[in-house]
Amino acid sequence: MQLYKLLWHALYNSVHVIAPFLPMLSSHGAAAEMLLLSYISPTLLSNPTRTWPIALSTLAYIATLALGSLAAESLFTDTIYCLQGAPSTSSNPCPPRLSNNVDTIRLLQGVLALLGLVCVGMMWMFRHKRKTGLYADPSSISGLASLAQNPEIVSLCQELSQHSAKGIENELNLGRFRLGLYPTSSSSFKYGIFPVKYESSLSSSSYPSPSRTSTTNKSWAKRHLSLDGILDPIFAILLLSLLAVLAAYAELWDHSALHDFFSSEHWGPRFILVACGTLVSIQWSRLHNQMHIISIWSRLEKGNASAHDTIMVTKPCLPMLALIPSLRRGDWMTSLTAAMATASELLSIVLARVPCGSGERADEAQVCLYVAIGVLAFMALALPGVAWWRMHAVTLTVSPESVVAVLSYVAGGALMEEAIAGDGEHGYVGYEVEKSDIRVKNWCLRKDVGKTGTSRWLVDEDEGGGDEVRYTMTS
Repeated sequence: MQLYKLLWHALYNSVHVIAPFLPMLSSHGAAAEMLLLSYISPTLLSNPTRTWPIALSTLAYIATLALGSLAAESLFTDTIYCLQGAPSTSSNPCPPRLSNNVDTIRLLQGVLALLGLVCVGMMWMFRHKRKTGLYADPSSISGLASLAQNPEIVSLCQELSQHSAKGIENELNLGRFRLGLYPTSSSSFKYGIFPVKYESSLSSSSYPSPSRTSTTNKSWAKRHLSLDGILDPIFAILLLSLLAVLAAYAELWDHSALHDFFSSEHWGPRFILVACGTLVSIQWSRLHNQMHIISIWSRLEKGNASAHDTIMVTKPCLPMLALIPSLRRGDWMTSLTAAMATASELLSIVLARVPCGSGERADEAQVCLYVAIGVLAFMALALPGVAWWRMHAVTLTVSPESVVAVLSYVAGGALMEEAIAGDGEHGYVGYEVEKSDIRVKNWCLRKDVGKTGTSRWLVDEDEGGGDEVRYTMTS
């Protein structure tokens, strides 16, 4: 069941990466809210389920979270089947045999049937969309920049970079955007995101000009910090509590009420333990997604960063797939959270075998118990390091998790100029990235001050200026 859950988790992450762009392939474009989706670091609380691919993949992912707990309680060792209701003074009156819990299996069948319907529904939705319209992985900064070569998009993102996340949301609520071919000033065509031209009684322009009235709204960063401020303590309490309970269970193995409670002879203990392991896995996946983003942008903020280690880094669909690449880049915290997320999948497996009852091997349960204690102990030691790293990482006004947020840090910089100057309809940053110059250049995240005196973060080529603040003619 854990492998089955991983497959749906990978699908969940993959659907979120392409979800903002699929609606933009239609002739009438997509609403601007697609540009605001948290597509790089999706969580169950981050995105509203306003598109069918996101809604179905989220529903399937939530359903798979219950599979492990239900499967752990579906089979048990029966040692009282021969009594037929008669009392017995022996703890093992009958030879042990493997039996099943009919009600639990019926629930499992219902969940699997739901997943089958979701799978059929997604196949039906994508029957005419065999191509995603993406020529580069948009989870990387350079891949997304290759899709935003349109001058109107560049100008819009430069304007929106002066706003908070709530201000960006307010300014984008009237626009529509397409992904396709558009004409350039040189009478050629390029492929990328461009605003949809529409006629309106209020304005005939393609997009309303952003105003400065929304900058006082509460920023995404503050709301995100408040969410982390709730989830992180709850996660720490859950992790330490589970470790304490298992340690007490190991210490008082033979003579304790805790041992009677965790006996596998009745329904519940395995379900509770595996459910706790699933919650731990969800939280480590969330922390890994955050570390993936923080590590890239913190390395850019330090300057003199290689393109292969920053702007060209893509996000794998599962944390375990990021372990080796992050080690090669030297992203130790990303590697640590990827390792903890991978270990949390093992944790759910061994926790299912911790409860032990009559007719079962106690030594096998004890081995699983000590493995679970060891994994939880390493996780408890890793938590302070993750918290310290997040406290000392670069602080951005808007978290770079949505399309418009990433583009607001790229628009006006050398990376966007490379994309616009690329030959061919797709631009060489996205279509022929191995032949472009961005891979041999060093990059940085610097402060850029416009002619109005306002400053913003900008991804730019590092020309050896260090932490120097540069002044440009951006508005």
